Amino acid sequence: MHKYTLVFFVLMGSLVKACLAANVLYYSNTDGSVIGVDVNSGTTVNTIPSNLFSGAIVGASREMAFDPTTRLLWYTATDNAVYSVNVDTRVSGPSISSGRITGAAVGAERHIFIDYSRRYLMLTTTSGAIQRFTLDTQTSVANIPSTLFTDGNVGTLRHLASDIRNGNIWYAATNGSFREFNPDSLTHTGRQISFGEQVGANPGAYRHFVIDPNADMMYYAVTDGSLSSISLSTLKRGSTILGSNVFAGANPGAGRIVSFDVTGTVGGRGSNASFVSNYVTLPFVILGPGSYVTATLFYDAAAAILTVTNAEVTTQAVDASNATTYDSVTGVVTIPKLDFLGTTYRVNLNQIPGTLTFSVGAVTLVRS
Repeated sequence: MHKYTLVFFVLMGSLVKACLAANVLYYSNTDGSVIGVDVNSGTTVNTIPSNLFSGAIVGASREMAFDPTTRLLWYTATDNAVYSVNVDTRVSGPSISSGRITGAAVGAERHIFIDYSRRYLMLTTTSGAIQRFTLDTQTSVANIPSTLFTDGNVGTLRHLASDIRNGNIWYAATNGSFREFNPDSLTHTGRQISFGEQVGANPGAYRHFVIDPNADMMYYAVTDGSLSSISLSTLKRGSTILGSNVFAGANPGAGRIVSFDVTGTVGGRGSNASFVSNYVTLPFVILGPGSYVTATLFYDAAAAILTVTNAEVTTQAVDASNATTYDSVTGVVTIPKLDFLGTTYRVNLNQIPGTLTFSVGAVTLVRS
């Protein structure tokens, strides 16, 4: 497999650094509010008051999932519907009525999560299956069957976390481990994190956790009320990220309900580029009729370079405003603009031919 590195020059490097922001962990508070805390400093950076949530006040039991693209915080309510509110404007967003949710009505206790790569809202059901809706249109898509979870059926208490970098999803198993699966193929990747790599008592499948793609870490709630970490590269125990003293309200231990803002704030759109987390997506490069390449790029702030982490040849619709030329002699693809929209594409790097030269800023992808 060939290695590709985007050499990032000073002009564009400065743009990316300006766009990156604090990573915010949202958690439910006993007074019914939702609080956002900077995971790096422990400082509270946002508070969504309880009166913005529909249904009865459920205190620290509010289940929620944050969408960094739309800035909507999705949450479950006592009437069994799912609602959303913008964390910046405080304006209510779209909702999913209770009649569209399968299984028994469990109200505000229904667990919800976001598949950042596919932009799905995932709802747990009493059957153990995961119901999915598109975030943008709230259209139903195929369920994740309960049979995928080989540790047993925990119904609506299933806990999930999506890794935007590779599109895989982790879940907490009844033996206290974390297990990774591919939601497209409905297969387990084989990667697991044993309870032995975690701290505190074993909460089984009831551990709340999130993924920080910038830090390559999984953050999980500990029985002592703190937030600890595990490296997703080594699958080994990390350090405590936030102590229990950081969180206002009662201490729910490993049951602390959390969601994560992988961007902190919306990235800038200078030079037709929007940066989501430290990962950016090149939607497509036109290689010929019906043939396109997509790629996911990782920005290393210390080295000031972008590395291609995943790419694939696909057959998506042509965007006439992004017409691209390909020189078969030199192997150079020239792209008039780059538009990174936060969708992650996955597969092999060896499908990209030759050298890609971007005309935006001074960015060159060199094959080595």
